[in-house]
Formats: sequence, C-alpha cells, structure tokens
Amino acid sequence: MRIYTKQIVWTFLGLSFLMSACQKEDIPVYASDERVNFNYTEMNIPSEKGKYNDTLSFDMGFTAEDYVTVNLDFILMGYAKTYEREIGLSITGDKDYVGSVLDIPEKIIFPANQVKYTLPCRILVSDELKEADKVFYLKITDSKDLLAGNRTTICLKASADVPTEWKGDEFWWGNKVEQFFGECSKEKYRFVYSVLKVWDFSNWNGTGFSSSMGDANKFNPAKRLLKAELAKYEEQYGPLIDPDKGRVTFPD
Repeated sequence: MRIYTKQIVWTFLGLSFLMSACQKEDIPVYASDERVNFNYTEMNIPSEKGKYNDTLSFDMGFTAEDYVTVNLDFILMGYAKTYEREIGLSITGDKDYVGSVLDIPEKIIFPANQVKYTLPCRILVSDELKEADKVFYLKITDSKDLLAGNRTTICLKASADVPTEWKGDEFWWGNKVEQFFGECSKEKYRFVYSVLKVWDFSNWNGTGFSSSMGDANKFNPAKRLLKAELAKYEEQYGPLIDPDKGRVTFPD
C-alpha cells in the first residue's frame, strides 16, 4: 500500500511541475521595430558561404518581346496590419533611365493583411538599352511606416545587345562551350539561341568531379542539331555571315 502511495505522490508532483512550467513559459513574440526585406528566397537569389549575390542580370538581346518582367519580392519582419504601409526604396546607378528602361512605380505600397508582397516591374527593350548596358541599384530605405531590414539591396543589370563570349562556362576548367560550338560571335549566338532556346549554359555541366566542365552528352547532340539546322538555313538563304567574325560555322 505504501508503494502505491509513493507512486501516486511522485506522479502528482511531476504533473504539478509540468503544469507550473507550462504556465511560466512565455510564447516568443516579435516585439522589435517592424522592418521589411527583399525576399531573396522567392527571387531565387543564391548565397555562397552565407553571402548573397544580389545581382540579377538580364541579357535581352535574344528576346523578341518588348520587355521582361522582374518580380521584386518583399517580406515583413513583423506582423500583417489591417492597413497599407509604404516601403521606402532608393534607386541609384543609371537612375536617369527609370521610366525609359526600368518601369517601376514611384511609390511602393505594402498591402494590408499580408506578410509577403510581390511587385512586378518591367525592364523595357529600348534604344538606350541597345546602346549600352544599364545598371540599377535598388535599396530599401526607412519609410514612415516600415524600417529597412537586413536584406535590402538588389542590383539589376540589363543589356539588349548580344554577347560576344559564351555565357555559363566562366568557371569551368574543361570542355568549354567553344570546344563544341567554336568561336563565339553575335550572329552565331543568335542562331544558337534560335535553335536551342538557350543562351546561358551554366547548367550544361556534369556532376561530381565533372561539375566544373561541360557535359559532352549534352553538347555533342546540340552541336549535331546546330550543324543540321545551319545546313538547312544555308540551303535556303546562303551562308550566315557575322559582320565582325565572318561566316558562321560549327566544328566537326
């Protein structure tokens, strides 16, 4: 009987301790100033060793569209409110081209009852963009409603020209794009894009040890296709000529 009594006593004391602990435990709440960040995760901005590369590049010389849409994603450090709040944003760099190249609202309003917000803006394919690259530095600043957080910068780089160097193999040590497609030229790049619908070959590498070199299993079939399509083009229109590099060809 004494054994059962002791068990009951200890059980009661244990329950009392748990109830007391639960009553004393404070549920953490955000009590600091409410701030706003760019949502790097939603914008697919990669990080390396804890540092974010906040530059978004747009090579628009291949697009047939009049603009590309850039989604600026914001996220609160705090709670949603039942009213709208203004986000402070400064633009530097080629700010004289805001309007003619970068189409973005003058005032950015974070909507009510939300903790995330996506603002679509546009980069326009204009004469200015074809003449030279344009760079816009966007920085969240303190407003009367929201303070700037700790992920507050975005760099937008845009060009409507066609590169003269293959993109994506800058850090490969072998099997570079030129090995398969030959020397790059603007006209050749346009032709490659028209056939493959690819201009950035960053993902055309291998895995494991081969991740720092081009994957021949991807490039060789692509080269055969390009040679076949180029033969069709020449049969109908004659040689494809680049003004700077001459006739477009691909290696055997």
